[in-house]
Amino acid sequence: MKKRRLIEVLEQIKPLLEREVGRKTYLSYTSYITKLREYLEYEGLEGILCGEFETMHAVRFLDWALMRGLSKRTRNNYLVKTSAIFSRLVQRGDFKKNPFKGIKQIKVDEVIPKTYTPTERRRIFV
Repeated sequence: MKKRRLIEVLEQIKPLLEREVGRKTYLSYTSYITKLREYLEYEGLEGILCGEFETMHAVRFLDWALMRGLSKRTRNNYLVKTSAIFSRLVQRGDFKKNPFKGIKQIKVDEVIPKTYTPTERRRIFV
């Protein structure tokens, strides 16, 4: 397997993803690819090869996202979406294993929705 730069492989998979998934999912995936690229550039890892990008790098990417002020829920979304992208890269033979696999999601506090009384609803919607 010829080792290629991760950034190049991520750019090459975009047209395939566009054909394989729905429009909203595609836009979501390309957004996460862009964020991963930003992280690699921030860390000076633009030249990292696919075989060199490991779980340690994936965790640091997620930490970077969290430290940029994103919520725990958004960080978990980064994990799920980038893991899905890398699963596709494993299928293509670009990776032997998914570096995001096995990383745990951060526990997110459950948000209890506020319920309104009938009187409050009438006041709001009338």
